[in-house]
Amino acid sequence: MEQKDHQEFLKFLKEAPAGTPGLITKASTVLNTSSSELTRRIIESINAGAELDDWLSYMEEKVKMENEKQEKRRMIVYLSGPISNKMSTYKKYFDDVYCKLIRAGHSVISPHFLPPDLDRYQDYMNIAHECVKAAEGILLLNGWENSKGAKMELKWAMEMGKKIYIESDRDSISQLLSAEELE
Repeated sequence: MEQKDHQEFLKFLKEAPAGTPGLITKASTVLNTSSSELTRRIIESINAGAELDDWLSYMEEKVKMENEKQEKRRMIVYLSGPISNKMSTYKKYFDDVYCKLIRAGHSVISPHFLPPDLDRYQDYMNIAHECVKAAEGILLLNGWENSKGAKMELKWAMEMGKKIYIESDRDSISQLLSAEELE
């Protein structure tokens, strides 16, 4: 940073509202630039007639959006949906949803990874119960309402106070995936 820029930077920080340096640091991370580069752009635009309050609002909004985005992340999600009545197609369907959630940053527990050779339906349900217990939320996949097992998993999730997401409900699923990730 040149001497003139450095002096202007110090003057800017001295006159800026409290918390501005911290906001610039957070916003520069979100905007993928350095704090000094962001400050330089702010000073240039203020010298050209822009208002500092507009910049502060812009940076606060960007930081808020990033925080909300991060809050959606890092959740352990259990996939629940029809399996036994869709034996020929469920693995690909579960795998597609599984991959979308993993790319979005979630940890996913999916019954489509269970061994196919367990002897009894109840063995699957015992494992499913433990999986729901380990999850923070459950995602009910399309067709869940026609599945005895998915209905039971939903009942458990509700009793355990888990978050419930429904794939067919755009508002619900948007809490896990962004619009781009839904495509």
